[in-house]
Amino acid sequence: YQVSSRILEAETFLRQEIDARSEVLGSDHRALAALSSELAQVFASQARFSEAEQRQEHVVEILGLHFGDRHPRPLLAKIDLAQIFADRLLLNKAELLYETVIPTLQDIVGAENADVASALQNFANLRANLGKLQQAAERYCKDGLHWASEMLGDDHFKTIALNHVLAFTYLSRGNDAEAEAVLSDRFLEQAKGSETEIYVLEDLATLKEHQGRSSEAHDMRIRAMQLCHAILGKSSPKSLDLWGEVLSAELDRNWSGELESLVLENIKAKKQSVGNSHRSIIKSMVDLAAAYGRAHQFDKAERLIEEVKAICIATELQDPARHANNLTRTAEIYFYMDRFDEAEELEMQALDIRKAIFGEDHEYVARTMNNLATTLHRKGELRRAEELLQHVLRIRE
Repeated sequence: YQVSSRILEAETFLRQEIDARSEVLGSDHRALAALSSELAQVFASQARFSEAEQRQEHVVEILGLHFGDRHPRPLLAKIDLAQIFADRLLLNKAELLYETVIPTLQDIVGAENADVASALQNFANLRANLGKLQQAAERYCKDGLHWASEMLGDDHFKTIALNHVLAFTYLSRGNDAEAEAVLSDRFLEQAKGSETEIYVLEDLATLKEHQGRSSEAHDMRIRAMQLCHAILGKSSPKSLDLWGEVLSAELDRNWSGELESLVLENIKAKKQSVGNSHRSIIKSMVDLAAAYGRAHQFDKAERLIEEVKAICIATELQDPARHANNLTRTAEIYFYMDRFDEAEELEMQALDIRKAIFGEDHEYVARTMNNLATTLHRKGELRRAEELLQHVLRIRE
């Protein structure tokens, strides 16, 4: 059912099975754990994360009572719970659970177990989203890659998926040369026709953006979106996410009422698909707000930014890289409104975050410094602006 996207039918079936077996076996019987875990995944796929978390925590409790804390079944249930935390964007909470469970699971079933490899892949992706490249790539992703390559071969989908995660982690830190080495023509050919090809095309689009080849990046992202439509369907969360990315790129190029309508349609569709607080929705809202700012539609821009702030506070979002992006977009709006003090404050916050993630001499840091220098110049603080621009030049030498 879930594979064919018949989510509501899957939920009904699972509820009926759980109710029927509970009457015979009791609600805490271990035989219900697998069904309850499946139901938690159904909830998560609909962005019903509170229900998913509650259901999966019950699964962990049941299996722990029956098997103890060092049995693979409760440990794997905790891995699934960690992924629900990650999907809910409670990234630090997910990271802590992964760090607790994975070493124990490795001790019990061995480092070359398929479940361990999958957990390592998910953990590597999580740590990349938290901006922790070294731990993700070296300690976890490469462990999983070694196992997958040795046991399954380079052409197996798990090996290909782990290579994508490795490329993604490099890109998230701006290590473009390392990412380009992973994203070879052979690797793209290995991924061809699979769902992973969507993510590889996304990685290539990001790489081309970093290289200043924005037109090629846009075309690559459109290819990823079209492939996603063919494999997952136009209404899948990933398809809607990619559509939003394509529209955001077009917003940076031009502005029109028709484009505004499409972006609003995309945001509405994503809210219906994954709830109001998903990172893809927040990014689209911030990008649209920045476009409103450039078009001097400041009331619309501020309303969107206030809505984003409320969502971020309410959902405890923990994604520093995206938070920095939101800060720079909001600062851009304030800049166009001649609110330079507020723009400076946000750009300083974004600069601190990006230094912590990327280091002092990264291109992302240089871009943020350049924006801050422009704001300071408009404020008449020419010496500070000049010092920042000299630093930018040193980074880019």
